[in-house]
Amino acid sequence: EALRGLDVVAQLRLRFRRSGGAISLESGGEFKFRLDAAHRPDRVNQKQQLPIHGTIAELMILANQCVAQATLHTHPTSALLRRHEQP
Repeated sequence: EALRGLDVVAQLRLRFRRSGGAISLESGGEFKFRLDAAHRPDRVNQKQQLPIHGTIAELMILANQCVAQATLHTHPTSALLRRHEQP
């Protein structure tokens, strides 16, 4: 039940960010390599992307935004924050 609540929060945050012009930087996924006895790759598989991965990513973005806001509030004259150009 708690994970469903976090997923709802993450989906709301994603919609909010996209309405503000956020872009999606999703990659094609993560790959797992199997090595042979000589430590050379002999098989590659794409790892399955689960819905929870998107929830975790969105909550990590939220955590980063909170830290940036707290840093700016605590150190308004010396905080160095990166601002992106408008899309």
